[in-house]
Amino acid sequence: MFSRLGPLIASTLFSDVAPALRRARRNTVLYGLCAVFALTGYGALVIALGIWIGEAYGALEAAFTIAVAMIALAVLVLLVVMIANRIDRRRHAARDRSRTMTATLALSLLPVVVRSRPLMATAVAGGLAFVILSMLSGGDDDAGPQGE
Repeated sequence: MFSRLGPLIASTLFSDVAPALRRARRNTVLYGLCAVFALTGYGALVIALGIWIGEAYGALEAAFTIAVAMIALAVLVLLVVMIANRIDRRRHAARDRSRTMTATLALSLLPVVVRSRPLMATAVAGGLAFVILSMLSGGDDDAGPQGE
């Protein structure tokens, strides 16, 4: 009986690896984009200060406008990352609550199922059907009504 718990525990531990990798890739790209915008803004600010020192007026307003725009874009990208991470945390928490409820229900019904042979056969057939369906569908837990 305990030998069957190994695959169940392993699938629970490693089921969240794919979403974590997807978040890490997305965050890397967005943080890189944010760094490009921030460095561009910093460079424009340095150029603007150089122009201001060199000339009293002229291209200064344009350089400051570019600097402010790049910094604003960097802040916008950071906000997008923060919102996306918050949404991911909420989805993960909801998925964990669902798994906990399912496991609790299954454990509470276990004594009834073990005592009844027809229920035991039905549970085994249902479990096998679920495993086969999961293998055939690719086991993508994130596909759902959100339309990802």
